[in-house]
Amino acid sequence: MRLVRRRLIVILAILLVLSLPKLARSDVWATPGQLTNGSITHVQPKISLDGTRIAYMANPPPFRTWQVFVINSNGTGLKQLTNNTGSNLVPSINGNGTLIVFYSDVGGSFQVYKIRSDGTGLAPLTSTAANVVNSFPVISSDGSRIVFLSNRTGVIEFYSILTNGSGLTQLTANNAIHEHASTSSDGRRVAFDSNATTNGQREVFLINSDGTGLHQLTFNSGDNFAPVMSGDGRFVVFQSNSTGHYEIWMIGTNGLGPRQLTFDPVDDQSPSISYDGSMVAYQTTISGQSQIMAFNTISSAVSQLTSNQDSNFAPSIDGSGSHVAFQGNVAGFTQIFLVTETGTSTGVNSGGAGRPPVKL
Repeated sequence: MRLVRRRLIVILAILLVLSLPKLARSDVWATPGQLTNGSITHVQPKISLDGTRIAYMANPPPFRTWQVFVINSNGTGLKQLTNNTGSNLVPSINGNGTLIVFYSDVGGSFQVYKIRSDGTGLAPLTSTAANVVNSFPVISSDGSRIVFLSNRTGVIEFYSILTNGSGLTQLTANNAIHEHASTSSDGRRVAFDSNATTNGQREVFLINSDGTGLHQLTFNSGDNFAPVMSGDGRFVVFQSNSTGHYEIWMIGTNGLGPRQLTFDPVDDQSPSISYDGSMVAYQTTISGQSQIMAFNTISSAVSQLTSNQDSNFAPSIDGSGSHVAFQGNVAGFTQIFLVTETGTSTGVNSGGAGRPPVKL
């Protein structure tokens, strides 16, 4: 009788274990590789959709002002694209890494410029009065359209323009604070955050690049901002303090969701999303240091991509979700790094190929 009871207890224990929910298995990522060196500061990396090139800004001699650089993701082909006394700021790169936009005061006032990644074709896309600031341009992955901020009407609003300089369209016109534009790969849809809400808190909005279809996407408590749209235009990730501190959330551009991705006791910030929405990179704080993380939205697996004693910021993920560029401090100077996924928790090849559809 005792033997039967023992066997029954063992069987029940096994059944209990099998009934427990399975823990998400982490994706496999390689050790981050350092792409830049030297006693200058390298910041604001943006990786192309195809993962081949990274644009960033640095402050080299002789001017020690911010200049635009590009480098291949394998560490070759480093090229300084601007070399002037102005401040050349916040570069954005198209999908195949051939065209970069940024804003600069090299001509005496802040205008939006474009330049090819081989250093040719530098040209202004805006031409406004000296007291006007055109800033924070974002280029669509197909290279067709740019969204930027401008105070040309006396109020800072979002505008859209084609990369040939034509088709200027004002997107917002409500005297609110608008920031953090992100576009779909085809440039047709734009996500941004704004306090143009009934309670004055920041929410995520969507608008078409032709100025139609403006509507509020999120209605969370607290502030919801820094949205980034997936390349296929189906999802938006953003950070929200609706739980008391910042967490990463995801919502469908059709309004489905939202889904809270992170549940940490510290702030999670600066999200970046892959083309199909299957992978999200972000930064968090671990043991007092900022670290780069990745969240697989299919398996809910969380991967820590960095684990050093230096702070790491500004993750930028490519379209496949298998490469993340970021900036990290090394010996007192900020450098550009790249980390690559080598295996996934969903049991398919790295690079997103074969991943099941993302569901909210």
